[in-house]
Amino acid sequence: MNKDSPRPSTTQTQTQTQTQTQTQTQTQTQTQTQTQTQTQTQTQTWAWFLAERVRETQAQRRERMRTRLLEAAVAGLVEAGYSGTTTLAVQKRAGVPRGTLQHHFPTKADLLTGVVEFLAARRSAQLASELAAIPPTGDRLAAAVELSSAMFTGPTFLAALEIWVGARTDPELLATFLPLEERLFALMYTTVRDIFRAEFPNDPRVPTITEFTIEIMSGLAMRALLTGRVDRTRILQRRWQNAARILLGAATPDTLLDTAQ
Repeated sequence: MNKDSPRPSTTQTQTQTQTQTQTQTQTQTQTQTQTQTQTQTQTQTWAWFLAERVRETQAQRRERMRTRLLEAAVAGLVEAGYSGTTTLAVQKRAGVPRGTLQHHFPTKADLLTGVVEFLAARRSAQLASELAAIPPTGDRLAAAVELSSAMFTGPTFLAALEIWVGARTDPELLATFLPLEERLFALMYTTVRDIFRAEFPNDPRVPTITEFTIEIMSGLAMRALLTGRVDRTRILQRRWQNAARILLGAATPDTLLDTAQ
C-alpha cells in the first residue's frame, strides 16, 4: 500500500463489517424462508396425496364389503329362498360382525333394495355378454331363442325369481323391484328383436314373435325348475324355433312334425 494513501478509519471498517454481516443475515433469512415455504408446500402436497389415497382406499374397501354382503344375500336367495334369507343369515354367510351389515344396510328393506339393484346390474351384464357371444354369421333366429333361454338360467335368475316371490306380498319391495325388472325386460326385448331383425329386417311380425319368445322361454325355465326336466325344455325350445320360423314365413308347417318326446 502507498504510504501516502489515506488509511480507513476504525469506524468505517466497523460499519462495512456490520453492513456485510447484515447482508449475509438477510440472505440467510431469505434462504431459510424459501426453504420453509418449500418444506410447507411439500408437506401440504404429501398430506393431500396421502389423504386422497386414504379416501380412495376407504371407498374401495366400502365397495368390496358391500359387494361381499350382496353376494352373500344372492347366494342365500338361491339356496334358502326368500323366506330363509334373513339379515342374520346373510351376516353369517358373509362372515362379518352384525355391526358391519347394519352399517351398510340398516334394515332388511335396505338390504333387499341393494340386492334388487345388484341383480339388475348383473342380469344386464349377462345380457350384454350373451349378445357378444353370438357369432356374426349363422342362424339368427336360433340365436335369438337361445339368448332368451339363457337369460332364464343360472343363479342370478334364481335369485331374481325369489325376489319376485317376496315382492308378491311386499308392496315396498315390489315398488323397488318392478321398475328395474321392467327396464331389464324392455332391454331384453329390444336385444332379441334386433337379432330377429338381422334375419327378417322388414317383417312386421317380428315384434310379436319377440314377445312370444321371451314369454315362452321364461315359462319353460320355471317349469324346468319344478320338474327338473331340462331335456324336455330343450325339445320344446327347438319346437318353438321351428314354429317361429313358420310364423315368419321362412319354413313350411311340416317342420313342426317332431316325434321327439
